[in-house]
Amino acid sequence: MPKTGTRNSRSGQVTNFLIFGIFVLIAISILIWMNPYSSSNPATQNKNLDVKLTNPQDFQSIVNSFQTSVETCLRQYSREGLYLCKKDNPKSCRTYIKNYLKLRGADCFQEPSYQGMTVTANPPFMIDFTETLERINIKVSINTIVSQGNFEAIIDSYTFSVLKEGDDPAVIPSEMFDIDGQEASLAPPPQPDKTTPYSADQAIISYKMPPGQALQDAISALPLKKKEKMFNSSQLKLAQLDDEARILLSGLLYDDIITFDTTKIDFETIHKKLSAFEEVKNVTRNAKDYSSHHMKLPLLRDMMRGRGAVGPNDPFFRFQWYLQNRGQFAGTPGADISMINAWNITHGSPNVTIAVIDEGIYSNPDISLNIIRDKSYNFLANNRNTNPMMRSDTHGTHVAGVIVSQVGNGRGIAGICPKCKIINMLVLSGEDGTDSRTIMNAVLLAVGNGAKIVTMSLGGTYKSDYEEYIFKTLSDRGIIFLAAAGNDGTVEKNYPAAYTGVIAVGATDNTDRIASFSNYGDWVNIYAPGDLIVSDCGTSSYCFKSGTSMATPMVAGVVGLMKSLRPDMVPEEALSLLQESADDNGEGIHRLNAEKTLKAIIESR
Repeated sequence: MPKTGTRNSRSGQVTNFLIFGIFVLIAISILIWMNPYSSSNPATQNKNLDVKLTNPQDFQSIVNSFQTSVETCLRQYSREGLYLCKKDNPKSCRTYIKNYLKLRGADCFQEPSYQGMTVTANPPFMIDFTETLERINIKVSINTIVSQGNFEAIIDSYTFSVLKEGDDPAVIPSEMFDIDGQEASLAPPPQPDKTTPYSADQAIISYKMPPGQALQDAISALPLKKKEKMFNSSQLKLAQLDDEARILLSGLLYDDIITFDTTKIDFETIHKKLSAFEEVKNVTRNAKDYSSHHMKLPLLRDMMRGRGAVGPNDPFFRFQWYLQNRGQFAGTPGADISMINAWNITHGSPNVTIAVIDEGIYSNPDISLNIIRDKSYNFLANNRNTNPMMRSDTHGTHVAGVIVSQVGNGRGIAGICPKCKIINMLVLSGEDGTDSRTIMNAVLLAVGNGAKIVTMSLGGTYKSDYEEYIFKTLSDRGIIFLAAAGNDGTVEKNYPAAYTGVIAVGATDNTDRIASFSNYGDWVNIYAPGDLIVSDCGTSSYCFKSGTSMATPMVAGVVGLMKSLRPDMVPEEALSLLQESADDNGEGIHRLNAEKTLKAIIESR
């Protein structure tokens, strides 16, 4: 009996121990499963793939990219918490934000684009707040270990801020973030008015020779509201130009622009009456739908997630996939313009001047040193204050930044031709667009002031024979013009890009395909990256924009490098070299390759 009782007691103890052990294991598993920040949770730990790193700088770039993207993700969730708070209208939103971050924050540590990295986020998860009148500043403290191969880094906290005033996070117009103390955003541009392609009450009269008295009388007999010279001779300052430019421009100074009463006469009648005179070369409309070609970006919470890049120390360089594509934003490695090797050949020359005809350029330290201010002009205000007219007019600054931002100065982005100079021609603002007269005046003034390259990230669908004559004439005299092909995603031609004498630039994305928004067709001469392009957007801020507007200055920058090596290069040679040295994406698309183009110039010497 005692033996039997002892055996049963031991069996019961073993059984109880096994049951208790199973219970403990289940409890531990539940606790681990419920803790979103556990190092064994697949939501916060990525598989370590075989990605080789060669130096600490390369790894640190990846770590910086990871930290920035986590902060961007946490900021978006904070904004969603703030939105929920505002719906309930409590006095303080800190609790809402904190609870929402605790609920969703783990998602920010599991992005697939961190392949090759092991990320372990260990609790506790602490959130601290400070506030200003406009912002809530947030610090999320959670010990994170990031490792790859033999490299390892520890991140203790993530800091960011959200605006107190905002809208539904699904439609908030911009996404702000900071990198190394420099602010950037994903901001949609103003939408231009494209209701009519030209000014219904204006006509441009181009002359073969000075108008005779009979023609002047015929013009005076028209029901006119105003008659002006097409070009402002005081701006052009012919006496200061060289002989070739003076001869070229002086022949255009007779041309007039007239504003007529549409209730008494129409354009067709004016065209018929004036074209009968032998002094008249042409009568055309004044095109007015020239808007800046940039696209509205979607609000992308994960925009900043991507691999780091090896190159200059400019903070945003790692996101300039178009200069060095290592798979950022789920792109195709190598689908870039091979900029690193191109810089080994040249950074450009201060003797090369590029005119940017656009919305004006902010005084950003990354680009200001390269702007020739005494040759720049504001055609909307008729003065030399070429800062953008409105806070939203960041387009011209973005374009200029792509071309001439300083390289290796520890600020902002890296420009393609950092030693080239810029003439800043402000011709449009916000939703207003611009017209033929303004653009033509800007073109002639820029050329008269020494610009050999003119880039125009603007356009419209109305063709003007007058404009084409100007562009072709100047192109025949060695001026290289580039213009954006447009963002309608069709084969429809946009002008000035489609004019004879102008290089039309389409856009590709980071997978080396034609960007979904880009116009295309046989009339497009060359393609360049134009999707998710980061550049300067204010006096100290940076932003992403997409559009053929962003692709055009990329080509202009490379042409600047080309002219630095070959100052005597003419437009036909430049286009031929660009196309022959371009990469073929497998679908017959010629995508810009800076390295191949510059090497071709050196080999041809």
